[in-house]
Amino acid sequence: MAMIFTTSRALRVLGQTLEQMGVEVFDIRSGDDYFFLQYGDPAPPHLEILETTISHSELRSSEYRARAERQKDFNFVDFSGLAEILRAAGRYVENKDGRLLRVCNCESVSEQDAINLEYATRDGRTYVEEFSPSTMSDYAMRMYKERSRIQQEHAHK
Repeated sequence: MAMIFTTSRALRVLGQTLEQMGVEVFDIRSGDDYFFLQYGDPAPPHLEILETTISHSELRSSEYRARAERQKDFNFVDFSGLAEILRAAGRYVENKDGRLLRVCNCESVSEQDAINLEYATRDGRTYVEEFSPSTMSDYAMRMYKERSRIQQEHAHK
């Protein structure tokens, strides 16, 4: 059975991948069946910009492996971690009924750390919004609470 791979799930897996690599600065662009990543070299002296392309099928494989690992041990959710922040960004786009174009943390117009989110809506409009990581972290926590509430409701039926 093929599972639906939403933007929020894909970005969560990308976030996990970037966390495992030790990446802090990134620029993710969404294609039809892939994501194009540019990121700051995590190895000192941090001088290079590296690039890679990750297909949706590669992300699905990564998610299956990560799910198997999560089932072995109980882990606390780090809502301030990159995986959950990117997941929240993906859900934000989904809630706008949009299509992700780009998400990055390297082009803030403010002096604060920020996540820039670019997406297109069905009416053809393109939006670029900037969020603080703490705002996305709070959004991720609300998503988690909502999923927990829904799971509890289903368990009591």
